[in-house]
Amino acid sequence: MNEIKEFRTSFENCPLCSSSLVKLYNKNVRRVITLEGDLYALERVKRCSNPKCEAYKWNFFSEALQRRVLPRKLFGTDIIAEVARLKYEEHKTHGEVQEDLATRGVNVSYGEVTYLVRSFDALISSWQELNTEKIQKAFKSRGGYVLSVDGTYSYKGKNLYIFRDAISGTILYADTGEDEEDVKLLFKKVIKAYSKPIAVISDMESSLIGCVKELLPDVKHQLCQYHFLRNAGDKLMGREYGDLSRDVKSKSTKAKARKARKEAGLKKGRS
Repeated sequence: MNEIKEFRTSFENCPLCSSSLVKLYNKNVRRVITLEGDLYALERVKRCSNPKCEAYKWNFFSEALQRRVLPRKLFGTDIIAEVARLKYEEHKTHGEVQEDLATRGVNVSYGEVTYLVRSFDALISSWQELNTEKIQKAFKSRGGYVLSVDGTYSYKGKNLYIFRDAISGTILYADTGEDEEDVKLLFKKVIKAYSKPIAVISDMESSLIGCVKELLPDVKHQLCQYHFLRNAGDKLMGREYGDLSRDVKSKSTKAKARKARKEAGLKKGRS
């Protein structure tokens, strides 16, 4: 039988009138998939015990559970964060993200990986909208930013484009586009919000190259080395490149690399 963990609000008393909080109802036990394994959560919802208090009609939910999982979702926030890290930091494809999680006992479908990436993008986009002014000030004090543009997965015939500061990794904007005119509008929104970047890094997508040439003709534009090598390897070697890529990213290969680095007296990040 699965162990059930109880969750309730951290408030013992009403924040408005200081009356004690009492049980209102128990929610159904829900399963949450996390990196640490399945979590079965029973949430006890409370309310203020004072009928004259404005908070008498409020529902007090568990803050701890809200941090672990989004409302009505199956996968925990740690899974969403890890999928985003594998996608954007390690540049893994959705299939590779699926394989990586499977080695850790987390089985997700290809479609679920797409959904989790979209959930992360939505969360980051909301955060960015609230912090635009703060980001602008940081760029100004630093002397500018390097714009990284990545056309990620396709959804319903449109590509999702992620605009980031390549120095800090901060996501500046994310939205979908169907053609070069759509992408041009996305570029204009980023430039309007953060001014012209000091340089641009992108993959070899023709619409991105065209937009940079037209909107930022005096800005240095560099093609992403990772995407260039991946595309070149795929074109030249086909399946052999895919096999080599998986072997290099395997746990055993990484362990051998760490051992060799240690024996050579090198610290992580040094060459």
